[in-house]
Amino acid sequence: MAKLTYSLDFKASAAQLVTEQGRGLKDAATSLGVAPSTMQYWVRRFGTPAARSQAPDDRDALRLENDRLRQENRRLLMERDIPRKSDGLLRQGEGLRFASISGHRDEFPVALMCQVLEVSRAGYYAWLGRAESPRAVHQAGILEQIRQVHRQSRQTYGSLRVHRSLKGSHNHRNRNVR
Repeated sequence: MAKLTYSLDFKASAAQLVTEQGRGLKDAATSLGVAPSTMQYWVRRFGTPAARSQAPDDRDALRLENDRLRQENRRLLMERDIPRKSDGLLRQGEGLRFASISGHRDEFPVALMCQVLEVSRAGYYAWLGRAESPRAVHQAGILEQIRQVHRQSRQTYGSLRVHRSLKGSHNHRNRNVR
């Protein structure tokens, strides 16, 4: 036997048979061809004055609107929290913004972070696949040399002494004192 589905208007008018017209629950259920337990559920759901004052379609519309507002609220809360995590990245270059997105992609959607940090999603994904530039590799090598000299001096050398000790290595190119 196929399951019958009834419209919300039908259910509300069936409940009115019992609540407003005074018909018995079993009598109304038999006349409509539904089970008494179904009729009892409809009366509980649609038979109260509050339920009658609000049309079934209005309740569905309110439920949909409530769901939409909850979703929008979650999105706005995330948008509010992203700048807190970014610590002024909007003033920085795209590379730092991309790095921040990469670091927080488990917490927030990438598309939302890209929108808030004002970078394109395509640019972010291109940045992910891009190799490190030769200059950045060179800078990392110089930074490691600086740290090594600083450690060897028992962390007593300042920038001028570190610079003097690196002068002979020919790797500084006037960039190591930054």
